[in-house]
Amino acid sequence: MSATQNDEKVLCIRRADLPSRWVAETAVVKMPAEQLLETLNDVPFHWLPRAIAETDPTHKQFIPYVLLQTADGLHTGCYRRNGSEKRLHDLWSVGVGGHINPCDLGEGGGSLS
Repeated sequence: MSATQNDEKVLCIRRADLPSRWVAETAVVKMPAEQLLETLNDVPFHWLPRAIAETDPTHKQFIPYVLLQTADGLHTGCYRRNGSEKRLHDLWSVGVGGHINPCDLGEGGGSLS
């Protein structure tokens, strides 16, 4: 992990604060956006150093992704991973996104503590 990643703070949620069905070993939970936002509205978020968040099983990292798919659902965009995280090299990803950092709030973007 690079020095930048060691210093990086990422948005996390305590696993215990989330509905249990959201944090199963493998979980895909389909729901309307309104239900997601309503549930997350009552959950405290925390900034953790990424090095800790990557290894702390008591927290979930909040990593939004966008799935790119044709209107008919027959084709989904994917790519082979390559970059700074060697553990992900040559694995396939079906999303575009990443960690949320304090700088992503922008000017007047609110606060998460």
